[in-house]
Amino acid sequence: MAMDFNGIIASNGFKVSIKNTPLDIRTRIDSLIEVENIPSPFIGMIFYVMDEKQFYVVKTLKSKTLGSMEVIDSVIDQYELLHKDLVTIEQLQEQIAKIELLEGPQGEQGEAGQDGKDFTYDMFTEEQLEALKGPQGEPGVQGPQGVEGAQGPVGERGPEGPQGIQGEVGPQGPEGPQGIQGETGLQGPQGEIGPEGPQGPQGEQGPQGEKGEQGPQGEKGEDGTFDAEAIFEALNTNDKTVLGAINEVLALIKKNHPELPEGAMTRYGYIPYEIHKGLFVDYEDITVDLIKNESVVMETIDPVPMGEVSMGEVPEFALIFVLVPLLAKLNVKKNNGMGSRVQFDESVSGANGISFIMDGIEYLLFGEFATISGERLIFID
Repeated sequence: MAMDFNGIIASNGFKVSIKNTPLDIRTRIDSLIEVENIPSPFIGMIFYVMDEKQFYVVKTLKSKTLGSMEVIDSVIDQYELLHKDLVTIEQLQEQIAKIELLEGPQGEQGEAGQDGKDFTYDMFTEEQLEALKGPQGEPGVQGPQGVEGAQGPVGERGPEGPQGIQGEVGPQGPEGPQGIQGETGLQGPQGEIGPEGPQGPQGEQGPQGEKGEQGPQGEKGEDGTFDAEAIFEALNTNDKTVLGAINEVLALIKKNHPELPEGAMTRYGYIPYEIHKGLFVDYEDITVDLIKNESVVMETIDPVPMGEVSMGEVPEFALIFVLVPLLAKLNVKKNNGMGSRVQFDESVSGANGISFIMDGIEYLLFGEFATISGERLIFID
């Protein structure tokens, strides 16, 4: 099965506001006694033990029993020390300094070489001769500068070079003073009248005038007739008569929008572990008395679609519940943490719309077992 890499997406990194605080509180504990208290562990997780100054890696997980309920893979089972033989650089240098440089045994004497009395440089290759050369000596001290010679005669003038590029235009000078205004000329003859312009926009409507007196009542018309058997094919109902169509529409409205009984409301909240104590493994075992317990946290709202609703902070190991009246025809989903609507988790204990009777009203029960604490978001559609 392919690895599931879905998770929370962040466009920027997480920033811790308190110094010397890990981003994941599960990765550092004071001593190994606290291993079983690490919440929501996973295989392969690495944690650091402060009093030992050592890293450990989680190898296996085990279940935790809460009353009659078993929560799978919720506690660390086996773990082992990470990098047992790891030493610091200072320890390694100290060990190297203790190593003694011992003189090894003398090797056997090699065979005698050829007599060199008949030696000539012709016996060497170019590479061997090149290898016989010593290193280059350092440069000697620079000698004194010689006497400056007499200046030579002036040479002939060379040809004239091409004209250079014209420079940029300088900035404009300041504006001079205005001259004296001349005398006004004679007025010219009046021009011809131009063509009529377009009509302007309509002005705002004036205030309404006073109401006039009511006119005399007209004469009564003849009595009309109603044919209950008349057929109207334009009606979009099975019955094409007027009374039949009206009764058909009223029946459809009553079917789709039945009247809710008095007291039928949407209720949501949670049952703390101190109340249920793990005895209600199946949501079908939840009773009305348990829901109405004074220690149960519950909110009551109108039985209408609400969209996304926050249930607030829910403690660990609580039983989350949502009750909606059956006749309200509502559906409930949970937010999966990324804004999507998903069903409630039934792997440990949960429900997705089972029947629940309270105060003579039939409800649909939704919910799940909270394995960790935190805010819960639901959708009532």
